Amino acid sequence: MPEPVDNPYIFGDDATDRYRLEAQTSLFSGYLQASASRLVGSKVSSILELGCGEGQLGRTLLAVYPEARLVGIDKDQQAVAKARAMAEQEGLQAEYVAGNIEQGLPTGPFNLVYASLVAVYLQDLPALVRSVYERLEPGGHFWVKDFDVAGVRTAAEYPQYRELAGLFFDTVTALRAHPDAGTQMPDLMQAGGFEAIVVDIERYPLGGQTEQGRTMLSVTLGAAYNSRKMSSKLLKVDEAHIEQLYVDTINKALLTPEALGVEPFANVVGRKPIGA
Repeated sequence: MPEPVDNPYIFGDDATDRYRLEAQTSLFSGYLQASASRLVGSKVSSILELGCGEGQLGRTLLAVYPEARLVGIDKDQQAVAKARAMAEQEGLQAEYVAGNIEQGLPTGPFNLVYASLVAVYLQDLPALVRSVYERLEPGGHFWVKDFDVAGVRTAAEYPQYRELAGLFFDTVTALRAHPDAGTQMPDLMQAGGFEAIVVDIERYPLGGQTEQGRTMLSVTLGAAYNSRKMSSKLLKVDEAHIEQLYVDTINKALLTPEALGVEPFANVVGRKPIGA
């Protein structure tokens, strides 16, 4: 079994993946801003963002909850430095720390812990749930957004897309992470003591003529393309074959006016009991 890599969220060139992640978080900001009050209520005063990256989603949360303070944590020191600079420039109540969330979380307490596409890359999900539970105030919420992996694998009927998506998730599995974290999380939260668990599915077109569709296609295929060397190494698949799947899918999307399909993400929100 392969040894875990330092940061399985960064698959290839750091700068290339950083551009991909920036586009991805920009896309997700709209849903976050529209859904936060509905999913976790209007009274949020302290937020912990896991895998905060450059801080775009955390800044979106602070736009929804302008009186809140935010702490973000991420392995990527360059991203953390950029998040700090942006928070200082905008005068936000935000603190960012570089660290591995599987080795420890900021102490808190917090009344919202948010993790977008983070759990999928972790190796011990029950430990994450326990750690978050300990740092939440009673009545606080844990919000996990992750792949609806079955839906992403089959988001488009195009065979080359399905093979490419399958290789990406098989690579994540080979890294001893959890591509099905979005599916596992409701049961894990329940076992960890959370209540009032809600699953809300967020959907985006995959390709087509809209800005959302084009962005979703680029970040999805970008992740698979950037992971091609790791996929080739771990899965014993020729790298040129992976590149061809990528090119074929891009060409199919360019020649198809409509979206190739719809890509789903699962938002799982659980509450720590008020009397806990």
